[in-house]
Amino acid sequence: MTAEYKFYGLMGGVVVLLSAASVIGWILGQRVSSDHGRGLVSNLNARVRAWWIMVAIFAVAFLLGKAATLVLFAFVSFLALREFITLTPTKAGDRLALFLGFSC
Repeated sequence: MTAEYKFYGLMGGVVVLLSAASVIGWILGQRVSSDHGRGLVSNLNARVRAWWIMVAIFAVAFLLGKAATLVLFAFVSFLALREFITLTPTKAGDRLALFLGFSC
């Protein structure tokens, strides 16, 4: 099995799972009656929509080739590192290293 078929199989599986989640979210949205329940279902549906967008971006990057995929993963890794650094406690002595790390 070639890598191309594996990619299409993976994307097909993800699309099936997201479609099932979308249908379940729609059904729950029709059945829920309390305000708290509507908030939960709304949150669920927003997360499923966000996953659709993420999957679409990754699929486009993969279809554009290795360079686009590498750039996308580098960008996402940079954002994850930035988020991690902002959540960890830093000292005044760390500021120069952090500045140099994020200015490149």
